[in-house]
Amino acid sequence: MAALTLAGVCFNSASSFAPDNGHPFTITTIGNIGTMSLTGSLRQEQRYLVLKYRGRCQGMPVAEMTAWLGWLDFCSILILLVFVMGFRFVRLGQLDRKADREAVTASHFAIEIAGLPRRFDGMH
Repeated sequence: MAALTLAGVCFNSASSFAPDNGHPFTITTIGNIGTMSLTGSLRQEQRYLVLKYRGRCQGMPVAEMTAWLGWLDFCSILILLVFVMGFRFVRLGQLDRKADREAVTASHFAIEIAGLPRRFDGMH
């Protein structure tokens, strides 16, 4: 799950679009993706993410990159949901049944006898 969300944190941390407000987590959000232009006149849909690989630079539209990052986030949340549901309904059920088998309680020694009278007249 961390491997899927790490790409978003890395791309967001390397970008410079969000203003510096003194909080270190601002640069890791999706709002920071892209590079601020020198003139500051670019609209949000015109932003590009500059990717550097082996000495070459390539511009990729931010809208295209955020779609990929969104799908990676969706997959990581889906993995988390499957893990939590599996733990809740499978693993905890197994542990509960194991604890019931190993614990000795009064119900292990109780018996039910049918046909006994409800009251005994000679006893108080």
